[in-house]
Amino acid sequence: MVLGHSQCGAVDATIKGGNPPGHIDSLVQAIKPALDRLKKQSPDWVNIVAKENVKIGVERLQTEDPILTARHEDGDIEIVGAFYDIKTGKVSLIM
Repeated sequence: MVLGHSQCGAVDATIKGGNPPGHIDSLVQAIKPALDRLKKQSPDWVNIVAKENVKIGVERLQTEDPILTARHEDGDIEIVGAFYDIKTGKVSLIM
């Protein structure tokens, strides 16, 4: 399972741009494809980008890793995405 969460600071840093401190920059670099994939901003932009980042993570695990990809294609494992809302504690699957 690839799990994202609401109000993600790394996603917020990605949206704001610049040079975040420490290890945050490596997270920003990993999140940029999700931001680049989306065009329209909204009031819930951080959460929208976080969910898109989960989708990209699932796609990568399903297609780019030779060990997991083969097991996924054979039906031995399922690779899914989910989103955790830190305010409500609710976890929802992302399709």
